[in-house]
Amino acid sequence: MKKATIIFTLIFTLAIQSCVKKDDKQIENTARVNATLPDSLTKQNDSLQRDSSQKNITENNDLLFDIEGLYQSRDNASCKMDLKLYYSEGKLKYDLITNNQTRTDFATLTLDKKKEGYFVTLKNIKWSKNIGAVDSEGNAIDKNLSLPDEIQGSLDKNGIMIQNYGNAMNDYEKFAECGLKYINLIKVAK
Repeated sequence: MKKATIIFTLIFTLAIQSCVKKDDKQIENTARVNATLPDSLTKQNDSLQRDSSQKNITENNDLLFDIEGLYQSRDNASCKMDLKLYYSEGKLKYDLITNNQTRTDFATLTLDKKKEGYFVTLKNIKWSKNIGAVDSEGNAIDKNLSLPDEIQGSLDKNGIMIQNYGNAMNDYEKFAECGLKYINLIKVAK
């Protein structure tokens, strides 16, 4: 019995060692290939290997759940917001209606890190305010910040959550017409 245990332990140890050496060879081979590539391709290769799930999703194929439909704010009557997501000619688009604006443009989807939902980015919507990081007296650290023109929210099968404004250390506001810190858009229809 002792002999069988020793043999099993020896085989197990050898198997682990061979796996470790194989991983070392793969790392070494990747480093050797990267050394022969131009810098621009090496950086591109590194970013692709780092997280292939962060690519933009442009077609309604193989999604975790159906994202097309109408999303509405139900939290506050003063924060009326309707957002429709849909595909047109293979591209994700949106229609947004608030009390102050109506927009139609493109959107992008990016898989979140847990691979349970997406980040949806609405293109060409200027933020209402962006002071950015502030010092202890409340003054902007960077005086030359421009207004971002994309709104990003977290999308799951039930709806979209958008953080509308920051805090005392990071002063911004995306939709001035909506006083809520978090805009919760519930999916109401396909």
